[in-house]
Amino acid sequence: MANEKMQEGLNRFIEEDLNDLLGRLFPLMDRECAEEKRMLIETAVEYIYSSGYHQGAKDLIETHRKDDYKLLRQKLASAPPEN
Repeated sequence: MANEKMQEGLNRFIEEDLNDLLGRLFPLMDRECAEEKRMLIETAVEYIYSSGYHQGAKDLIETHRKDDYKLLRQKLASAPPEN
């Protein structure tokens, strides 16, 4: 059970945080060098977990998600209604 929850959290971290961050920093990476991006993500995740940074990074990740959610809500609220 704990391993499933950890794997779920890891997948969420990769998809929602790390993948999104790399997409924002390097917008051409998906199209130009997808294999290098995958290797970069794997290396980053391996380093984070081997160094124990995942414990201290949880608050930072949650803050990042909350900030993105707030920005999305503000963007949707300021968008003109569709006819």
